[in-house]
Amino acid sequence: MMPNIERGAKMAGLVSYLFGPGRANEHTNPHVVAASSEMLVGAGGYGAVLDHGAALEFAGELDTARVVFGTRVTRTDKQDLRAAQQRGFTGSAAIAEATHDENVWHCSLSLAPDEEPLTEQAWATVAREFMGEMGFDSPGDASARWAAVHHGTTKAGGDHIHIVASRVRDDGSVVKLWFPEPGQSYNTGDAKRSQRVCADIERRHGLRVTQGRARQYPSKGSSPAQENIAGRTGRPEPVKDTLARTVRAVAYGAESETEFVRLARAHGLLIRPRYAAGSRTEVVGYSVALPTARYATRDGHPVWHGGGKLANDLTLPRLREHWPAPDDAQRSDALSAWAHNQRETIDPNHFPTTAAPAPQRPGRAPRGLNHAEAKERLRSVLRELARNTNTEAGFVRAAAAHPDVLIRPRYAKGSDTDVVGYSAALRPQLYADADGKPIWHGGGKLDNRLSLPNMRASVHWRPPTLTDQRAAQQAWASLGASPSAAGGVDTDPAQAAAAWRSTVDGLSGNERARVRDSSWARAASETAGFASAWAVQTEGDTPGDMSRLADALSDAAGGVRSPEQPGRRVPGPGQQVSVAALRRIAATMLAASHDDPRYAWQAMFSQLAATSRAISDGLRAQGYESRATAIETATVRAERSYTAQAPAAAPDRAPADRPMSDAQRAARMARVSHPTDPTRAAQQRSQHDPHRRGPRDAPPSTERQDRDHGR
Repeated sequence: MMPNIERGAKMAGLVSYLFGPGRANEHTNPHVVAASSEMLVGAGGYGAVLDHGAALEFAGELDTARVVFGTRVTRTDKQDLRAAQQRGFTGSAAIAEATHDENVWHCSLSLAPDEEPLTEQAWATVAREFMGEMGFDSPGDASARWAAVHHGTTKAGGDHIHIVASRVRDDGSVVKLWFPEPGQSYNTGDAKRSQRVCADIERRHGLRVTQGRARQYPSKGSSPAQENIAGRTGRPEPVKDTLARTVRAVAYGAESETEFVRLARAHGLLIRPRYAAGSRTEVVGYSVALPTARYATRDGHPVWHGGGKLANDLTLPRLREHWPAPDDAQRSDALSAWAHNQRETIDPNHFPTTAAPAPQRPGRAPRGLNHAEAKERLRSVLRELARNTNTEAGFVRAAAAHPDVLIRPRYAKGSDTDVVGYSAALRPQLYADADGKPIWHGGGKLDNRLSLPNMRASVHWRPPTLTDQRAAQQAWASLGASPSAAGGVDTDPAQAAAAWRSTVDGLSGNERARVRDSSWARAASETAGFASAWAVQTEGDTPGDMSRLADALSDAAGGVRSPEQPGRRVPGPGQQVSVAALRRIAATMLAASHDDPRYAWQAMFSQLAATSRAISDGLRAQGYESRATAIETATVRAERSYTAQAPAAAPDRAPADRPMSDAQRAARMARVSHPTDPTRAAQQRSQHDPHRRGPRDAPPSTERQDRDHGR
């Protein structure tokens, strides 16, 4: 049973909706099944269907205490407050803009679509127990008026009720939503409490235990409001789902925290760090958003989502468990990457913390350079590079290849493609700060003539054509590409997928694995990361069958934690090798630049499908039928889609006893993509756009699959 809580100010509007036909005439036989008192049951018609006038009278009965006592129930939303301040409101005016009436409390309780409906009496009992534990009927307090309305099934087909309540008690006091749970010393909100109460009710009444809550599955799902926003804006899915899949893909393909940050930006995400309280050097979390050109608030600002809000296993501490432990130099690189993105993505009007900034420590000079000498050396190198190139792309590539220089782009606010400036630094082995990090300088800070706008107008660079602009965009984006992916891998993709399939198949014959949820959860997690990388590269913003398969696997990837924690087993050498190979192939997918990667990786799909089926069978043996069915259904659909688009003739494969070189493998992959079309290949080289996610001939998006009820 899943709760969904909303708050508002219009009792009459909510009650009219619950007793009305619904948005799509889905409401059938709306009637009251329980209420806080017999008087309200009578006012609700004793189970009869109410017409519009009677529904308004019933709303008045529920709202009586607020009207009589004139009690106001308000809440100031922090996000709305920041938005108001960004629009120019200050002081009490900004607070007034961000303060909302919340005297009406509304919660729906829904069963899974395939779960047996409850009787009227059972729903009445559930409603009374639920409201008692939520604090509305708490002993010693005056009564708070509420009613439970039953009006058919949800859009997905699940039996459900709606509970509508007044936040004002009959003595004029306000119902508290935040108070300590039994045995706790800190306050808990109504959202978290509702999950605990529903779990207790499931156990007491023998209802199906919601797997997502019981096993703490990672996916957080999307709220009805997010689903409605996606429908209104014409998006095929809520932004939260897109972000979760992309973050999972880049995290799986990255080999370090630094690479994760840069890959996230290279794949169209805005990303910013969350520092520990009072610190600017300890990153404890992050938030991501789509560029404002793709999705923004009504004021034009990014909509940020914390990693933990996307999924339990996408928090920064959980992601760090999958990367090798960093040394001091790698920690410095990661901090530098976070700080760089912090400057690029956080709004300048964002209010800083009151903590004093850390004092700047002087740089160190491994080769005897002082600060002025290092700055002059950097300036002279950039001048020389600017004079010796005639395009922006040529300058970027020359700087990236220079043995003494590091360079990175500065994007326009809310964009992941519009480069408006750059920063450069000497490599740390030449000059660095006391922590070994590069010391960055904006081009314009070194010399006005080295600012990007001035270089673009320089006589040394030719006026850019459309091809030049695309080449520059690709050159800047390549600075964030995965080094491991860009350099290729020494693992055949199909062989890596087959090795992972063998590892997963081995769990079925392992008696200990069959009784350990974590074994199958770990398998689902690794396979979900691989499938997400595939989906991001081939489907992008138009989620199709591979995205649905990645989502189904992600939903089942719960409980994966560090092997050092109690009760966790370190994977064996064979499993570690197959996981590493699979991650390298995912990184290669993310960095693939050919027009349609779907064909190049076709040889792996049969292995992925077989692996997904093995995971589905393992989960079903553990008793997680709905998760297993979701994976099985998504696998069948993806298999049907990808098989229909397979090349007419499979490419010649090298004999098994003669491993191919990287050059041979690249040539074979190129033949698979476009066997006999040299014109298109030349066109592709001149028109390559690194930020175009999916192929031009990608199939139209499929209808969004119903999510597992446990999300």
